[in-house]
Amino acid sequence: MITVYGAPGWGSAISELMLTLAEIPYQFDNVDGFDKPGPQQERLRSINPLCQVPTLQLDDGSVMTETAAIALMILDKRPDLAPPVGTPEREQFWRLLVWLVANV
Repeated sequence: MITVYGAPGWGSAISELMLTLAEIPYQFDNVDGFDKPGPQQERLRSINPLCQVPTLQLDDGSVMTETAAIALMILDKRPDLAPPVGTPEREQFWRLLVWLVANV
């Protein structure tokens, strides 16, 4: 199962929402306090040396970061969640996805 390392108010909600909409099971690991020296920061740093949230640890143990990359990974698993390739709607979808990731 995918583990989402995140903290309330730090942007992991977008990845959680996308995983939920895609019906991909995950567990949430709250690393609130990761932004200050201490045990939460060290725990997150052991998985992601950049110490960023969201950080996903995938089923195979690999790590995925960056909300846009997480969105693309989810779309690889659930292509039906995006408009078909080659349509104008697909172009709008990409624009809105990038805007969402950059601004939320």
